[in-house]
Amino acid sequence: MCDVRVENEGSIIVFEAQNEDALRVMDETLATEGWQWMGRYRLCVDHRMAAGVAQVLLNEGLEVE
Repeated sequence: MCDVRVENEGSIIVFEAQNEDALRVMDETLATEGWQWMGRYRLCVDHRMAAGVAQVLLNEGLEVE
């Protein structure tokens, strides 16, 4: 099972933490605003930023799918 599941919603990309460790890494390593979070586990970012976000998560050792 992956740590972070990615969904392409068009101009918005959703990164959904699949476990508490992934959520902790996302909270600690990504500079986000409260309005980007849909619920506790789903981070929404502009499609132009998605590759950078994914790379940060991969660099932190998370499996991104």
